Parts: sequence; C-alpha cells; structure tokens
Amino acid sequence: MLCYIHPEDQEQAKEGYYLREQSPFFGSYINNRQKFDIDWAAGAYEPTYCIRLKRDEVQITGQIGSTWTRREETEEEYIEL
Repeated sequence: MLCYIHPEDQEQAKEGYYLREQSPFFGSYINNRQKFDIDWAAGAYEPTYCIRLKRDEVQITGQIGSTWTRREETEEEYIEL
C-alpha cells in the first residue's frame, strides 16, 4: 500500500522507493529502473515490504476513498504503511 505523497515530494519519494527495491532480500526491481519507472507512472507500483514509522512522524489529515477502516486507538509506537 502506498500512502498519499504530496506532489512536491513525489520525486524524492519515488527515488527512496526505488533504492529500497535494490535490496537482495526483498527487492522486486533490482537493476531494473526502466520497469520501475513504467510501473510508477502507471500507478501499478506496490512495494513488497512494509514501512514502519513512529507515531510522531505521521500526521493523519483525513480519509481518502470509502474503503478505509479505522482501527481502535492503540498505544502502539509504530504505524505500518
């Protein structure tokens, strides 16, 4: 699942995702920038891993779409995207 990325941050986020895809353990686009760029542009890119962020690194501003389900509030230190 990709979260919303502000338009001003698109290129930096894209580069970060591509660099993570170079991992020999979970990378799906190892040395294949062209395929990654095509999938990213088509909206078909889905990471094969999870990103965990500390709660204080995330700002939830609202709901996008109608399939989102809110979990009960917890005291977990991390949020998975």
